[in-house]
Amino acid sequence: MNALKIKIYQSLKIVIMTILMIPLSGCVLAPIPNSRVEGFAVQSRLLDAETKQPIPNAKIIAVDGDTSITDSDGRFELKKHTQQHYGFLLGVISYPVLPFTTDLVSRSRAFRVNAVGYPQQSFLVKEEEEGIEFSKDDPFLLIKSELLLKKKVISNLQSDGAKIGQ
Repeated sequence: MNALKIKIYQSLKIVIMTILMIPLSGCVLAPIPNSRVEGFAVQSRLLDAETKQPIPNAKIIAVDGDTSITDSDGRFELKKHTQQHYGFLLGVISYPVLPFTTDLVSRSRAFRVNAVGYPQQSFLVKEEEEGIEFSKDDPFLLIKSELLLKKKVISNLQSDGAKIGQ
């Protein structure tokens, strides 16, 4: 069973690292390559990156149409998915609706993911718990993660060579 988990982890790591290097627009999709996985679920928590406070009442929409609303602690769950691709849209009252992609299954790593069309926003994503739950009796991945929503100052972008107002 541990060998299967390691094999799944290694396959996912390679595919996700490849996906993160491809510039895409809209809601970005990342494949789960192992055909033995029949679906997956996501349990996450959405936090403001600066204050570390939970972001309640954010609407989370998966590519397959599954939706969830964060609770008062910023937690949400998307039930079992059977598609091999996934992606999310975040909608929060004080933050714009943003498509983003994330590496939810790579252990002990944090990635910065810029939201398409909103250069002043980015997400920092880190895994809350190490490990992926995988059961032979109920073959689906349970992905647990923590999403940090971070605001950037536009003046910092100008110093990085970005042109604003064009």
